[in-house]
Amino acid sequence: MNSAESTIRSNQKSSARVVLQCQNLSKVYLSGPEPVKVLNNINVSIFAGETIAIVGSSGAGKSTLLNILGGLDLPTEGTVSLLGNDFAKLDEVERSRLRNKQLGFVYQFHHLLPEFSALENVAMPLIIGKLSKNEAQERAKDVLDKVNLSARIKHRPSELSGGERQRVAIARAIVSNPACVLMDEPTGNLDRKTAESIQDLMQSLNTAYDTSFVIVTHDEALAEQQNRILFLSDGVLQEK
Repeated sequence: MNSAESTIRSNQKSSARVVLQCQNLSKVYLSGPEPVKVLNNINVSIFAGETIAIVGSSGAGKSTLLNILGGLDLPTEGTVSLLGNDFAKLDEVERSRLRNKQLGFVYQFHHLLPEFSALENVAMPLIIGKLSKNEAQERAKDVLDKVNLSARIKHRPSELSGGERQRVAIARAIVSNPACVLMDEPTGNLDRKTAESIQDLMQSLNTAYDTSFVIVTHDEALAEQQNRILFLSDGVLQEK
């Protein structure tokens, strides 16, 4: 596809459920002497169970796009909808509630709460979502088992390896069984062997939960394992 106006579509059947969609999305920053257009008229639909890698040079706006897709920032123009809900039409409480239930986030730095155990970190989104502590921790135990951390649930982040901390972060992202998980350089701080184990984990979780993954990455091996690769350059998003 050769223009920003073209909608980037999956090879899946047209009847597949659209989980996350942006239409005519642009982002302009006005902080300097001249406005800077970081994202230019982007259109993309993400389908249930689909995995997408977003690649591009540093400073291309990949993290900005991910934040807007996650409702953490709003576009200057255009719309972003999660399960048909336009973020711009929701107040902050409604956006937060929708994010907590239907989106998971994983970053290059795990952002785990240092004073809490792995179990407590993973259970936190469920407790925030008003689930009882006992039920939240039971669900958290089940997910930690799926990421092969059953023996480490009582350990705090400082007592875990880098790969283990990232597995806890991924478990926290999927514990609510969200429609989509957004990941920003999830293997960026890991050695090759650990990064490969995280790649394998994401694939198994995608199969187990039918959760969509949108992954911003410089890791070519990780990008190549996804259903689609999208390239962001000069504010324009295209199929690679």
